[in-house]
Amino acid sequence: MNRSILHVDGDAFFVGCELAHRPNLRGKPVVVGEDKGIACAMSYEAKALGITRAMPIFKIRKLCPQVIILPNNFRLYRLYSGRMVSIVRRFTSIVEAYSIDECFADLTGQDKVLGIPYEQIALNIKEALHAELGMTFSVGLSVNKVLAKVASKWQKPNGLKVIQKEDIFSCLLKVPIAKVWGIGRSTTQYCIGLGIHSAGDLFNKTEGYIAAHFSKPLLELWRELRGELVLAVHAGPHNTQKSFMSTSTFRPPVSDMSYLLRELSKHAEKVCRHARRDGVFARRASFFIKKQAMQFHRYHSVEIIFDYPVAVGESVVSEIRKRFSGIFEENELYRATGVTLFDVVPQAMLYEDLFSMNTHGTRMNNIESYIDTNIRSRYGSDSVQIGSSVKKKSGKSSYVRNSRSGIFILRKIS
Repeated sequence: MNRSILHVDGDAFFVGCELAHRPNLRGKPVVVGEDKGIACAMSYEAKALGITRAMPIFKIRKLCPQVIILPNNFRLYRLYSGRMVSIVRRFTSIVEAYSIDECFADLTGQDKVLGIPYEQIALNIKEALHAELGMTFSVGLSVNKVLAKVASKWQKPNGLKVIQKEDIFSCLLKVPIAKVWGIGRSTTQYCIGLGIHSAGDLFNKTEGYIAAHFSKPLLELWRELRGELVLAVHAGPHNTQKSFMSTSTFRPPVSDMSYLLRELSKHAEKVCRHARRDGVFARRASFFIKKQAMQFHRYHSVEIIFDYPVAVGESVVSEIRKRFSGIFEENELYRATGVTLFDVVPQAMLYEDLFSMNTHGTRMNNIESYIDTNIRSRYGSDSVQIGSSVKKKSGKSSYVRNSRSGIFILRKIS
């Protein structure tokens, strides 16, 4: 039986929730993010004025004084997110709440149960969401999760796209490689360097080529782009499914241990920033280093289980340093590194036990969140870093200055 996977994506979801809650704001330029100091979401009227995600609020007020700026209301967004999932579950029990504004659903076999084609089921879900929640959703339908997500991005806002198995390649030729789920900025640049500019270009590569040039997650993505079912839809709670990954591949390969640790430190900071942005902490993490040599055991990965959930780079790097020597081999050349956070739990579910075991972690998260909002949002994500993410100057203090932004880096891991 061919699989039928649906992806539902809320259009400008945070703003959509606000407009559903305050209908008098419909048709007006609205921005959410006043409390963060940057634009977290924008109505399409605000986007038409040139406002983009992460634009500083003070700049928006100066350039577009007519824009209505609201603080984030995550309690409201979670309420609408729960309603979204509940509506989709009327049509199938296999629904994965992937993030606050999107979900996957496995519709396989429901055409027989409901007596209507899959495309009509998708349309009925879309119409029910709009009618009951008062906002629009873009919906994609295909044979697996990656292609369903490609389809949901096809025509936003308020779109519905079906990618049939026989149409996969022709559709992927029109999708820039940067727009494929799971491919970030550094991987995009690496792909372009290999002559891979579209998802169709990636589709055309052989499995041997993918294995030789990329790590395992990209191989799984490639298989899904070719129509295979690799990533199952998990019907469990969202907080047991989502992960945050950062990887990099470098040329030429290196054997310098300090360089590899520095790269891992950068990845740890990046994934923790994304976790804080989504308001979650991770119970577990993993990191890997990948050898240049073409041999079976060239990919070394280590899992970390934290004493308490974390979302702070220092905590992750400290654990990486303890375990790094166990997998690093001198005189070997390495070409890639990566860090993943997973088994996440919402911040609202954290608590301090009788011995205040996670008090330090909570305090550090609050400090990092303040830096995210008040410094990184204005000067860039690299304006404040932990010491292990920065190359040390010979004969100088381990604290260095970021000359581009003028921000001092004052944080160090023992």
